[in-house]
This record gives sequence, C-alpha cells and structure tokens, in this order.
Amino acid sequence: MKTKQILTLAVIILSTNILFGQNSNDEALLKKKQLQYLTPRLDGRTAKIKVLFGDLNGDGIKDAFIDWCIEATDNDRDAGGGNALMFLQCMEEGFTVYIKTGNEYILIADKGKDNFTDEGFAYDADKIENEKIFCSNISYADDDPRCCPSIKQTIYLIFQNKQIIKPDQKAKVTKQQN
Repeated sequence: MKTKQILTLAVIILSTNILFGQNSNDEALLKKKQLQYLTPRLDGRTAKIKVLFGDLNGDGIKDAFIDWCIEATDNDRDAGGGNALMFLQCMEEGFTVYIKTGNEYILIADKGKDNFTDEGFAYDADKIENEKIFCSNISYADDDPRCCPSIKQTIYLIFQNKQIIKPDQKAKVTKQQN
C-alpha cells in the first residue's frame, strides 16, 4: 500500500510539472538558450541569468521570464572617470520573455533594464503572480548617505502584445531595516 501511495505521488508531481511547463530541466535549458542569445554581446565577460516561471500570456501554461546581466570586469571598473565606475556590476542588463509553446520555449521579447529604472537603479525581477512580474529596487531616502540607500521600491511589469511593459503605477515603497 505504501509503495502505491509513493508511486501515485510521483506521478502527480511529474504530471504537474509537465502540465504547467516547468520541470527540473527547464531552468538549465533556458539558461543555456539565454547564454547563446547573449554570447555576441559578452565580449569575454560572463552573464548572470535568473529564471522565473509563471503564466505570462494567460494560457494557463508557465512561461519563463529571465532577468539577466552581463557582468562588469575589473578592467571595466578601472576605465577611469572617477569612483562612480568602481561599483559597476553590470555592463548591460535586461529582461527576456520566453513563451512555452508545445514542448519548447520561444524567445518573444527582450528589453534593456534602462527602460525600468528609478533614481539610477534598475529593477530586479522577484516573482510572477497573476500574469504580473513583480520587481524591486533600492533608492535613497532624503537623509540617506550616498553609500546606503534605504528605500525598497516594488513595481510590476506585464507582457502584452509581445512587449514587456511597465503600466502606469506608483511604486510601492518600504523603508529597509539596517
């Protein structure tokens, strides 16, 4: 009896992963696809890739939203121009949408994060919920020293008409605890 319950549970988990388009190989596959897509831009640099799964187009199947960054090297930071470059983490960064159709993910949209900034900080994708991509960043309160922004802001993006869009909204703001 116990073996039958375990087998039933395994079938349910596997079926759920297949039905909703997310299995253990999807993340690795998407990271590889994204890396191939970014390769012409890397110029010897490495890429940081974060994959989030969720239904982005309302068809009930989990799609993929990728938050990516082409990481800056020490040479990039030593390019001169003052200490502003000293903290540079990404040479280029953006968001990519892959829609699941059949058994594969198709790249549909890619947009640089410079389109989604607030006070100089780009948003990072955190989760997908109700066809919205929730993203956060940090910014400065009026009395924050330059080193230490203390406000966390949250916005959402949507995927609409094959584009990543930031609808009109006021960022949700919370003070970070130090």
